[in-house]
Amino acid sequence: MKVHLLTEQSFPGLDAARLRALADAGMLTVEQLVDAGPERLSGLLGFDTKTCRALVRLAAGSLEPTMVIPFATPSDEPGSVSVTRGLEAARRIERSLGIVRQALASTGHKPAKKSWRDNHRRARKQLSRLADALAMLQQGLLEDGLTHSAEDHLRTELDALERRLLATLDLQHDHDFYRRLRKVARRARKRL
Repeated sequence: MKVHLLTEQSFPGLDAARLRALADAGMLTVEQLVDAGPERLSGLLGFDTKTCRALVRLAAGSLEPTMVIPFATPSDEPGSVSVTRGLEAARRIERSLGIVRQALASTGHKPAKKSWRDNHRRARKQLSRLADALAMLQQGLLEDGLTHSAEDHLRTELDALERRLLATLDLQHDHDFYRRLRKVARRARKRL
């Protein structure tokens, strides 16, 4: 059984003089402090019973082992399954990346009207950021693989991205087209 010395732990209100008073009374460990009870401690330390009761509760709590839940990765499946899932997800990302590139190409390098310039520039910027984020995600999946729950989440997000982008690309190219395209790209990038 491990002994917890009072000098090794810090309790509120127990300064050097009070620790000496406890040592003179034969209480050198936290276990002895808990066993003494609040009534005896109030006489030794000069605290009221309520404060001593809280001190005993605090000391007893420090003796209990801390409840730590160890984090463990699921080892039910071999690593090859995770890598295979990562490869399949990388292919799926490549398809989404193709749609993003198609959207980027459909915006053109210059807007049709000068008044659309700001929205056009912002849309191209968000689409290129989305393409970069997808490429980085794809590279990470190829290196690390993918868990089952992450695969479900990624599939849901990529399906939504493709559906929104394709619906936006079918719209007429006007002032709102660039604004919608920018919003779709920004939201998708933030959700990845």
